[in-house]
Amino acid sequence: MDRQQIDIQRLRRWGQWLVLFALSIASLWAQKVGYVATDLIRQRFPEAQKVDQRIMQIAKEWKHQIERQRQEIRSLEEEIQKNRLIWSAAERKQKEQELAKKKQALEQEIERKFGVGGEFDQLVKKLMKPVEEKIAAAIKETAEARGYDIIWDKSQQPLLYTNPRYDITIEVMERLGINVEDLKAEFEKLLEKAPLKKERRRSVRPRRPPTKEERLKKEMEERQIQRDRDLMTEPKSPDNKSK
Repeated sequence: MDRQQIDIQRLRRWGQWLVLFALSIASLWAQKVGYVATDLIRQRFPEAQKVDQRIMQIAKEWKHQIERQRQEIRSLEEEIQKNRLIWSAAERKQKEQELAKKKQALEQEIERKFGVGGEFDQLVKKLMKPVEEKIAAAIKETAEARGYDIIWDKSQQPLLYTNPRYDITIEVMERLGINVEDLKAEFEKLLEKAPLKKERRRSVRPRRPPTKEERLKKEMEERQIQRDRDLMTEPKSPDNKSK
């Protein structure tokens, strides 16, 4: 395949992507969209705070265990360095193998506890699931009450610009029983500066009543139409049939 064919295929893929992007944007504009900040909700939600404290306590214990393993490695390294000239080759080799095993065990423990998809991630997912479900339910109820079709989470999907009139964060927190009195004052100030959405309205011209001449003309046309219909439906005489 030559370079020209590759460029043509790339252009086709880009064209398909642009079409899909345009369709998705068109579909998005047809929906009523709002947004929410779930990170702020979690910071203020007492249940989320309790779960977070429990997670941090467990993680702290794991870190202490890892630190003890590190300390054992440091002690063994010092021992090897101190006695390397005293030990025999066999003794030194044995200690070095022991050190290598401890280092490997430490790396495996760190990966098992704090690696991607490790025990820490699983713990967070497990303990936070009930909290996330409550937050999601409150968002759904608020969105339905406000008539929104789509809700963006700006905590996970940063947005370049947002109009605070479409922010349902405070309403969601109120549904969860979170105290938001301090946030309301700030939010009201933002609303005062927020632009109002201008709705496009089609201008409808009032219809003027028809003039006398127009009424007479219309009546004459209707009578002519009726006469034509009568002639078409009038039965033919026997003489006409014989002819």
